[in-house]
Amino acid sequence: DVSGFARRAHKLKISLARSRDRTTPYWAQGDAAMDEAENAAKRQALRDHPLVLDALGLWWETMARHLGAHPDECEVPEREYVHFCLRLYKALISEWDEAEAAASARDDWEHDAHGRAAMGRTTFEGGLFELADVWAHDIDATEYAALLHQLFGCVSTGPAALATWREVDEIEYMGEWEHDPTKSYAPPAAFAPAPSAALAATSP
Repeated sequence: DVSGFARRAHKLKISLARSRDRTTPYWAQGDAAMDEAENAAKRQALRDHPLVLDALGLWWETMARHLGAHPDECEVPEREYVHFCLRLYKALISEWDEAEAAASARDDWEHDAHGRAAMGRTTFEGGLFELADVWAHDIDATEYAALLHQLFGCVSTGPAALATWREVDEIEYMGEWEHDPTKSYAPPAAFAPAPSAALAATSP
């Protein structure tokens, strides 16, 4: 998983279909039945669903842009990954605790990097999928993708094709996640081609 709070949630057998318990911290709600083998297999199958892949790709392309690297060649070093985890923590946890966030972010790197000096696309996107797996209510690709888009909007700025990460102090708490099937969560121009590519496509 991407962050320490998500890892704690997993230890408590928290994943999907959480109760609407308003007195318990959001990451500490859950339904252990959703972790049964059959449901776990269904959830993992969502990892390769086109909607989820598109949403994850948006995050990766933004990280590559942030690092000035081509998406096919990008690797995320420790410093950038730790700062990335701080952004997620700020958006997902209602009470900001800088020391706790920093400790979780450092722990995340140790857990996710597996001793490597930098992180590639598969590991990076896998962590984000685990985060969606913890936060979503249902085993549904539409909800996973919507959650990833909603969170992306909290930690980034600008149209998706040109998006950049917000600074941590600019990020606000996302609020409790409730999926609205009638709402479009994809950011503006989420998967639009770059202007140069669009021009080339229309040129004779």
